[in-house]
Amino acid sequence: MKTAILALGALSLFLVASASANELDDTYQKLKDAQAAKDPDAVKKWAVETAKMAKAEATGPKLDGFSEEDWPKRVDYAKGVGTLSEYALATTAAQAGLAPAKVVELTEALLAVNPKSTYLGLASNAYLGALGKMGGADKQIEGATKIVGGSPNEEYALMTLADNLISKGRSDQAYTYATRLVTVMKSKAKPEGYSDEEWNRVKSTMLSRGYYDAGVAGCVRQIWKDCDTNLRAALPMISGQTAMTGPAYFYLGVANYQLSKITTDRTKLQEALKFEQQSAAIAGPMQGQASQYVTVMQNELKAPVVRR
Repeated sequence: MKTAILALGALSLFLVASASANELDDTYQKLKDAQAAKDPDAVKKWAVETAKMAKAEATGPKLDGFSEEDWPKRVDYAKGVGTLSEYALATTAAQAGLAPAKVVELTEALLAVNPKSTYLGLASNAYLGALGKMGGADKQIEGATKIVGGSPNEEYALMTLADNLISKGRSDQAYTYATRLVTVMKSKAKPEGYSDEEWNRVKSTMLSRGYYDAGVAGCVRQIWKDCDTNLRAALPMISGQTAMTGPAYFYLGVANYQLSKITTDRTKLQEALKFEQQSAAIAGPMQGQASQYVTVMQNELKAPVVRR
C-alpha cells in the first residue's frame, strides 16, 4: 500500500480545463475529507463514487485539455485514485468499534467495486465477524463464499468456510477449503504492515485451523490416512487449546483404530489407545466417547493374537 501512495503522490494533480477531470478530483477530495472525519457513511458514498469515476476516466477516451504526453500520466493517476478508493473502504470497515452493520455495508461496497481488490484482506476478518454477530454461521458462509469468488486465496474466508461447513455436515467442501488454506499459508509472504511476530502468529493460527479442519473432515469422510496426517500436523500448533486438542486426540484415536484394522498392525492400535486416553483426560464434548473407545481398545489389546 505504501508503494501505491508514493506512486500516486509522485503524479500530482494536473490543472485541467475539462469539467469531467475536475469532477474526479473534487469527488476524491470529498472522500479524503470523509476519511479524515472518520465518517463511515460518507466514506462509503464517496469511495464508491470516486471508484466509478476513476474507472470511467482510466478506461475512457482522452479528455479535452490533456496533451498526448500528459494523458497516460492522468490515466495512471485515475487508476491510483481508484485503488485508494478501495483502500478507504477496506480500512474504514476494519476500524475498531464500528457497528457490525456498517462493517458489512462497507465491505460489500468494496466487493461490488472490485471483488478482486488487493485490500479485501484488510476487511475480511472484521466483515466475517460482523456477519457472525448478525446472522450466525449461515451468513458467514454466504459472505466468505462471496470473498473467495473473487479472491480464492483469502485466508480468513477459507478458514471461515472450513470451520462452518464442518459444523453444517458438509465435510467434503470443508476438506477442500481447509487443504487450500494450508497450501496458501505455506507459501504466502508476509504482507506489508505486519511485524515478523504478528505474521508468524497469524500464519500459525491459519495453518493450525487448516490442518485441524482437514483432519476432522477426513475422519468424518472416513478417509483415515488424511485424518491421521493432518491432525498430527495440527497437534504442535494447537497445544494447550483444549477445545481443539480434545477432539483432535479423539479423531486421531478413531483414525488409528481403523487403520489398525485395515493393516492388522497392533502398533497402530496401541497408538490409537494412547490418543483416546489423552482425549478422555480433557473435559469436552468428546470425553465420554473417548472413554468408551479406551475400554474397547484395552480389551482388544488384551485379547490373544490369532495367527493365520
